[in-house]
Formats: sequence, C-alpha cells, structure tokens
Amino acid sequence: MSSSKKLNILIIPSWYPSEMDPNGVPYIRAQAQALVRAGHKVTVVFTQSYSLNLKKLMELDFNPDIVHIHTYLAGNLGIWFSQKYNIPLITTEHYTGFARGIIKSWELKLAKKLYHYSIYNIGVSTLFASLLTEMTGADFKVLPNMVNTDLFTLSVKNNNRSRAYTYLYVGYLHKKKNITMLLNAFTEIHYKNKSSKLIIVGEGIMFAELKEIVKINNLENVVSFPGFLEAKKVALVMNDVDSFILPSQFETFGIVVIEAMASGLPVVVTKSGGPETFVQNGINGIVINQDQKELEKALVEVREKGF
Repeated sequence: MSSSKKLNILIIPSWYPSEMDPNGVPYIRAQAQALVRAGHKVTVVFTQSYSLNLKKLMELDFNPDIVHIHTYLAGNLGIWFSQKYNIPLITTEHYTGFARGIIKSWELKLAKKLYHYSIYNIGVSTLFASLLTEMTGADFKVLPNMVNTDLFTLSVKNNNRSRAYTYLYVGYLHKKKNITMLLNAFTEIHYKNKSSKLIIVGEGIMFAELKEIVKINNLENVVSFPGFLEAKKVALVMNDVDSFILPSQFETFGIVVIEAMASGLPVVVTKSGGPETFVQNGINGIVINQDQKELEKALVEVREKGF
C-alpha cells in the first residue's frame, strides 16, 4: 500500500475511554485522533459486546482497508474480521502484564496466535518490544506513543520562588505505580525543606490508602488529590508546576512523561521498562532505580538543578 493512500481503518482496542471509565488509557484515542488529522477515516469498536457494534457496521456496508488491534485481548475478534473481509491486521501491544510476569498460559497462547497472524507488530518502547519478542517468538518493531503538542505545550513558567516548589504525579493510583514510595520520599525531603508541595492526579484502588498516609504524616496542607482530570485540565496543571515524577514499578512506555516533557517540565522516572528509553539522565530529567533513597536525592536534585 502506498504511504500516501488515505485508509479506512478499524481500531479494536482492549481498553478505551468511556463514560463508565473516562480514565481508560487515553493514548489509544489520541492515536486514532492523530490518524484522522492525517486524513484517514477511523472507526473504533470498543464494547464488552463486540458483536453488536460489528453487526451495525456491517449493516452500514463498512469496508475497512486494515484492522489495528491494541493489546492481545481483542485478538480473536481482529483475526475473525481480517479473515472474513480479507484485509491485513496489525497489532500494537501495551500491556504491562508481560513485564510483571502475570500473563497466564492461555493468555500467552492467545497473544502468540495474534502476533504470528499479524503482518506487523508494534511495541511502544525498545525494552518492551524486545521482551515481547523473547516471550512470544514474534517480530516486534518500535513505535512510541505520541503526544498532542497542541495541548501539551511550552508555557512561560511562574518563577516566583515565594510560592512552594511543586512536584506532580499523574496516573492510575495502583501499587505498580509505586506512589507510596513517592509519598515516603516526599515526606522525608519536606521535613527538611518545608517549601514544597506534591499534587497527585488520578483515581484508583489506592486512593483512600494514599490519603491516609498523607493524614498520618500531617501533610494534608501540602499534598493534594484533585482526582481524575481530563487531558485539558492536566495540561493546565502541568503548566503551573515545577517538575513531574513517575516512580513506577512497571511501564511499557509512560505517555504522561512525554506530556510533561512537552510541557517543559524536568522529569524524574524510575527504571521500569519504558521511560528510561527516552529520558536522558541529567539532560532532560533524572533516571533512578526503584529505591526510596535515590528518589529522595532525585527530588532534591531536580529542584536544585532546574534543568
């Protein structure tokens, strides 16, 4: 197919933002929107009952040129659609479960089936692509996630040092994100220099537990939890803070990191499988091991260095 041809693309993701889960992996929607801006026609099918929406599409005489699967869970449906309409299928994998070692045997079998059928497999970072090839024997190329630079963009920062230096975390509130370590590290440096704040944006199963940690450490005046924010509001917050922190245990990429970088923020990231492949240590951020003492040091360094 010519690279200049405008395609009719069917995207079938395993996760997608919805009214029930507006926080659901927005980067797949961002990619779909980018394809539309490039002139392609894009249809996204995401529902627990895939067959209903597909039936509606077929009734409308929908004829895509290619199927793009996001994560292996939607693989069987994509293969069926590819075979029925004799169109090619490509796959992008995002799931951290491969790195976390929680993929069950039946899931690995399903993933291998999809990847070996797919004409092109994409991993979102070099480390993740290598891991997928090692685990499944399928060839993976690297195509990083993208950032909307119309939304996440440089702005004039408020350099008024009379206000507190503010760190930011954005993401799902889950154990794998290592937010407890971030809170503990922040607590240590805050007691040494009280002119700092931390904003934790997001929702998740650890919300109540994290708020309790803040309460126990008497940090309620300096640590805030605004909850889930739409991308536009996240962009505004990024333009009003001083640095971004992602202390994850596992990441396949870390799109929120490039959103922060696009907004002009220095970043602190852990070696977690994704961010360390594009953050240049000491240049546009700090890359550390998953260690609280290292994080404490990095929080001080990112503030003092300023980048």
